Amino acid sequence: MHLGGVRDVLRVVGPRRFIFEVVPWTVRRRYVFYALTLPAATRPSSLDGFRLEPATEADLPLFVAARPERYTLPALAQRLRDGHLAFVGRVGEAVVHLRWVFTRTVHVPYLGRQIVLEGGDVLLDEIYTMPAWRRKGVEGAVAVAMPRMLHAMGYRRILCAIASWNLAPQHVAAAHGYVRLGSGGYWALPGRRRYFWEGAVEDRFDGTLILGRPAGAGRERAGVVV
Repeated sequence: MHLGGVRDVLRVVGPRRFIFEVVPWTVRRRYVFYALTLPAATRPSSLDGFRLEPATEADLPLFVAARPERYTLPALAQRLRDGHLAFVGRVGEAVVHLRWVFTRTVHVPYLGRQIVLEGGDVLLDEIYTMPAWRRKGVEGAVAVAMPRMLHAMGYRRILCAIASWNLAPQHVAAAHGYVRLGSGGYWALPGRRRYFWEGAVEDRFDGTLILGRPAGAGRERAGVVV
């Protein structure tokens, strides 16, 4: 986890949870996978004046300014040319939220896997709310607007992966109709990763990950990548 990420996580969880939940998670990195089938039930926005708009190349400096340790302009511009989507959330003229929506099979570095996207699937990832706007209803407002926009674009299912320690977005997802598919990740062992999965998460161990239908209780499946 880079220094900017550490600062962001500390703002979210505070020192105690960081020490006792996030630090152990860096050894056993578990993510929870959710899906929302479109069209989703509609509800009013929870934040007055909020609007979510597709980003153009002119908006990409906003992403780099917010997360300079992660992004470069050429790489983000290539994403747009490849057909992926970016969105900017604003309240009035203030930029309050940034996010990416991946529209085709994509490599997810923190998992070390490609998540297969087909049949109208998209993956929400790299979601960032400006620190001054956290806990002010932005995430809920995005959760209302995003499904409407993606359904209007012809997409059929939204997928996302959330770090297991990050409870707030999991509560938002559940409150807006997302269904838990399963979970998984890996033990970060010296020189290798030991992967584990449960629920409707299929690791083909060829570098690809399939997120399927909602599942009930399932046995954990493990494997080792050296």
